[in-house]
Amino acid sequence: MNSRYIPSFIISAACAASTLMIGATALLFSTSVNASANVAAHSCPLNKQRLSADYTLTRTWDIGRSQTKQLTLWRNANEVALQYPQQAITEIWTRGKDGRSRPVRYFDDYQRGIEYFPNEVKGSATAQVWQSKYQLIDDDFRQQMTLVSEAGQGCLRTETYELKQQGKRYRLVWQPASQLVIQYQEQAMSQLFTIELQQTSQDSGQIDQFFASRQAYQTTDYADVGDNESDPFFLKMMSLGFVQHGASGFYNADGSKLGGNSHVH
Repeated sequence: MNSRYIPSFIISAACAASTLMIGATALLFSTSVNASANVAAHSCPLNKQRLSADYTLTRTWDIGRSQTKQLTLWRNANEVALQYPQQAITEIWTRGKDGRSRPVRYFDDYQRGIEYFPNEVKGSATAQVWQSKYQLIDDDFRQQMTLVSEAGQGCLRTETYELKQQGKRYRLVWQPASQLVIQYQEQAMSQLFTIELQQTSQDSGQIDQFFASRQAYQTTDYADVGDNESDPFFLKMMSLGFVQHGASGFYNADGSKLGGNSHVH
């Protein structure tokens, strides 16, 4: 195994953001949409360890132009997946008993995958890496923010945080019980990047099928990619920057590719 590192973020991508206005965004439970307030206050209809959550990612410029893409977060115990449907790319992370995290990057249109080992992931043993996949935002960054309000009761309780830092304004709506971002925004200069939860699901059959289907893909170790450069698949993925850098085409509010110094992935 070679000693090269890939970034601790996934598909250089996932998601950054927070600030300004926040709408009244409701967390939609596909299994219990009309749960009463009493039930919500005393029981948790959503199992945070096994679910899917659909997000919309929007980048907006002052000139009126915007770009919207989709992200689905999947959880299955010690596995977490970030699926980008428009890119046909899925990254599944697992956390071993030693606390180190590792991803497999799947290219859904080709039913192929590239496996990375913990020593190829910068900071693989840190809680920050795992949290940035499992809940999109790591606890360290959230704890830097100021809690400004709370709403709801029990499992439906949400917390709103704000932060101004290095010329950026952040705003986060967080649901502690499910460890889900409800809405997260970042504004810098004339650009705004927003992540917003659309709905969640606990369809066990769908979750099982999602993970099982990708486990059936043909995979190659990242260290062996160089020995397979004649493979048309790898040639194309390398030319697009998806092998070494994992670019997803997402950018944060100041125009930088997401990941790296981003707090939400």
